Amino acid sequence: MNGWARSLCATFALACLFSAANAATVKLDGSKAVAVLGLDVSGQLYNVTFQTGTFDDVYQPELFPFLFPFGDLAGATEARDKLVALLNDSPALSVGDSNEAWIVYQQVAGSGGGVENRAVGPIYQSGEWQGSDFAGSPGDPSINYALFSAVPIPAAAYLFASALGLLSVVRRRSAADRLHGCNQVFRHIP
Repeated sequence: MNGWARSLCATFALACLFSAANAATVKLDGSKAVAVLGLDVSGQLYNVTFQTGTFDDVYQPELFPFLFPFGDLAGATEARDKLVALLNDSPALSVGDSNEAWIVYQQVAGSGGGVENRAVGPIYQSGEWQGSDFAGSPGDPSINYALFSAVPIPAAAYLFASALGLLSVVRRRSAADRLHGCNQVFRHIP
């Protein structure tokens, strides 16, 4: 491996190390968590914000990745548990304007013919953040929702992966050319 390839590999290793160490962070306004940046849920990174209102007011399909049919209870529970751990490691006493945040994973027929949201999420009670299950009317204006915005993989990562692939193809081709040249030399020896 020549010098530039070694330095390329070293740079890649440092970038991987840095990205692995780059954990999710809680963005605070005093003791209120206003966002969680870089939350990893099943390999997908999300930025999480909190908004209070009716479900119809805050609903956008891309902000509710765990809502059936787009997601499931397991993903919502993983997100809740990671939020609980992060919030307990921070000085946050609320998320947005509430002491709880709903991560909706299902809508079902409720009593009286209406719709009911099923959700999990963090709740601050007894001096700590805990995981909880929620169920309630989507028309309730006092519910605080956790909204998940997927963080796209930077274009630089795709470009770097393409360069590595090209480098391996070039390296294989040059190795094959060297072998082909050796075969030509040995063929002409009497």
